[in-house]
Amino acid sequence: MPLSLAGILLAAWTVLEANPVVVRGAPTALAVQTDAPDSPPPSVLVDGVPWPYRLATVIPVGETTWESELQPTRVRPTSPDDEVRLPRLLLLTVPESGTLQVGETIIEPLRFPEPSRWSRVPPPQVPRPPLDLTTSPGGPDPQDPLAWWRLALMADQADTTAQLPSNWTPEAKQAAQALAARWRAALALVAGEDPGIAASLRSALTNAVRDTSGRVRAAWMDGSPLLPKLLAPTNADQVSQIALEALDAWIPLGCWTTIGEDGLPRLAGWHGGWENRLIEIDGLPERLEIPRRCHFKLPLPVGLGGSQTTLRAGAGVRTVLFPKSVGQITPPAYRFDPPRPAPRLFGVQSSGLPFAAECRVHNETPEIFVTCVTEPQTPLQRDTLWIQLDDQGVLVSANGPLPNLDGVIIHRRVWQDRWQVRLECQSPPDSLSIRRMHEGGGPIAVPGPADPFGLNDPRLKLNWLAWNPEGVPSSKPVNSTQ
Repeated sequence: MPLSLAGILLAAWTVLEANPVVVRGAPTALAVQTDAPDSPPPSVLVDGVPWPYRLATVIPVGETTWESELQPTRVRPTSPDDEVRLPRLLLLTVPESGTLQVGETIIEPLRFPEPSRWSRVPPPQVPRPPLDLTTSPGGPDPQDPLAWWRLALMADQADTTAQLPSNWTPEAKQAAQALAARWRAALALVAGEDPGIAASLRSALTNAVRDTSGRVRAAWMDGSPLLPKLLAPTNADQVSQIALEALDAWIPLGCWTTIGEDGLPRLAGWHGGWENRLIEIDGLPERLEIPRRCHFKLPLPVGLGGSQTTLRAGAGVRTVLFPKSVGQITPPAYRFDPPRPAPRLFGVQSSGLPFAAECRVHNETPEIFVTCVTEPQTPLQRDTLWIQLDDQGVLVSANGPLPNLDGVIIHRRVWQDRWQVRLECQSPPDSLSIRRMHEGGGPIAVPGPADPFGLNDPRLKLNWLAWNPEGVPSSKPVNSTQ
């Protein structure tokens, strides 16, 4: 939730927003902070009468999903162990009338009536049902209360309601509803000036496409920088223009690079627009056409593998790195490039627990090493590797029983700060993909970024002939470079 540090100093608590928006008749979340560890709870009055409220703490967590445009958060009750200067959420539901007072700060709640009408955008050819937080991997983070507002807008657009997860704390539920109330208020302001722009903005904020398997996937606009502009008192009578400018600047296109099943580089992504879009790629003589409303994966010339390339799509310019199509295994070993995590909808996911992988031949036996760095607070039983060798896959955990895999001997060693898996292969695999999953961090994959839609990890083709030009370390035929 955007915060303004130009707050008003209270006796013990500070309201961190200079002009907080409080919606009448709806849950409200106000960011407050205290300097004193022994300060009493803040005083909250409505028309001079003490008013019930909750204090909650927002905790940023490790990124576990790619959809969220902000760092995912969890909302829980405050604890005596919380850091003093850590912002808190003061949660309450304001009545339909009355003046709100927090400490010495007086706030006049505002009323945002529902728009009398919404102009309808052209109906999509593919139905877009509201996303279910608990079942759809294309929706908002199912555990992040501050991402639930988007599901609420999706439900509004479908003339239905969005359910709050039953396992959330009362604080998390109220915080989720409070942010949704702000978004509804902002859209009501825009609709008051231009219902058509408001409908288009709500559609962009809830935009989704279907992948090749028919599953709904996120393809929406990042709303985090827009909300405070729409609610700012200084922007009164300008909100429809601000919303229109945001819509005009939005490019409903997300791109990343990966490797296809044939081992060649691919440009993949989603296109959430209603018209086909042309993309220019440095190194290609012709522009590529991206179909409307789709999840796509396009083949590219092998010459782009391992190079950095600029993409141009309308007013947007992006730089991407295409992964290498073939791993040349030469002495002393072939070391994979640093793993690239799965991209999110807005930005790139990061992970603080890296791992490295390499291939080598020892005594004519192909070997694959994977080393995973650990941290003391990371439970080993939730730290696993998924290793795909050609059409065979195996899941190896840090401390569980070792699995069996035909033609492969699996070794594991565990140290205080890392653990390692070594695979001895009876015959050299033609392709390799590795994904690590651990608590507190999203999946990271070798040799390239994991597919954010969770469809397929990229597989790097391996050229074992480069190790021994006179012959292969086994009788299995091996693909050479292309």
